[in-house]
Amino acid sequence: MCISNINEMQCHRKLSTHYQRDINSPIEIEGLIEKRDWRDFMRKWCLVGCIWILFISIILGCGNTRKNLTRVDYKQNRTNGTYSDIVMLTDKKKLEKIERIFSKIKWEENVAVKRTRKEDIKATLFYVEEKNMPERLYEYEIWFHNDINKAVLIGDNGEQSYAMLNKELSKELQKLLNYEK
Repeated sequence: MCISNINEMQCHRKLSTHYQRDINSPIEIEGLIEKRDWRDFMRKWCLVGCIWILFISIILGCGNTRKNLTRVDYKQNRTNGTYSDIVMLTDKKKLEKIERIFSKIKWEENVAVKRTRKEDIKATLFYVEEKNMPERLYEYEIWFHNDINKAVLIGDNGEQSYAMLNKELSKELQKLLNYEK
């Protein structure tokens, strides 16, 4: 503290010029503002970047639950009521076509279907749903109706499901499963 008025004024001037140089100096303030703005800018964009990385990771991690058809086993019903030997289908192109056909099917759930004859083909589709997990099996009974050029499918995967394929898909499935009657 300053003792006299003169000393007090000189002391006040010294203090004010000292503070002015250190704190109120335009160069210093601009530098502090620029540094502070840059830090805020970087924090904001780092936060936005982290949120995007998290969002993309969640989408990619949860979105990859697609079933992958690895194999189809089927056997044909012969005219004498016995079944042929099991045929194992592993050709990638044929599997992709079968998968495409089955993806277009609109299933009717919990339907009681009256069967007038035995199915033409019993097919088991093997899907890998998750890595390092066993395959899931889906069993289907297939009837080909050549008089109306359609196929009827019944799937029994816990619930009775029924579907009818149109002429085009029916012929394609019949060809892929080597069915002739």
